[in-house]
Amino acid sequence: DTLFVGQLGVTSTMMSTTKAAATAASPSSTSSIPLAALGACTSIFHLAFHCVKGTTATTASLVAGAVVRDEQKQQADEKGITQKETTLIAQTSMQQAFITGTVISLFLLAFGTKCLNAMGVSTSSTLLFSSAFTYLNYRAVAAPAVVLLTASEGIFRGFGDVITPWKVSLVVAGLNLVLDPFCMFRKQTGMGMMGLGMGIKGAAVATS
Repeated sequence: DTLFVGQLGVTSTMMSTTKAAATAASPSSTSSIPLAALGACTSIFHLAFHCVKGTTATTASLVAGAVVRDEQKQQADEKGITQKETTLIAQTSMQQAFITGTVISLFLLAFGTKCLNAMGVSTSSTLLFSSAFTYLNYRAVAAPAVVLLTASEGIFRGFGDVITPWKVSLVVAGLNLVLDPFCMFRKQTGMGMMGLGMGIKGAAVATS
């Protein structure tokens, strides 16, 4: 996000030079607004998701323990009992992850203004607050999915599978790399206009 949001700031600067006489903000201050908004929101999300950082390790430990008990009881023909336990642990972890993510999402949507104020983004800074508030709201909606992915990673690790989470991470990073410029910018190409031109809102949508 930082790379493309920085380019968004440069684009804003170029546009602001044509309107400098009609606005109070200088081109240099305008160019820093998207990055400043991104910085404040990133800090908020890091704090929010840090609360569930241990979900991966905890889930992996619980699932791994159930798998070990499954292997120990296999000779006694009690494998079915342990399989149900493993399934229950995985289901419970996913349910708790969804609930936790929903709580985080609702909290950020309800108290987004206060969170931004705590990060030094004042409502009096109209352009900065508007950009940060937009980015925060759009990314907050995806909080349940983020926590669910964290719990899912723990489940795979519990079964000894670290390759699948790694592949998923690569796919997610690749999608973000492609969707960021597509959602943020709109440019004329040989095939016509390309991109959605959503600005910092597009950065939030792509990251979500």
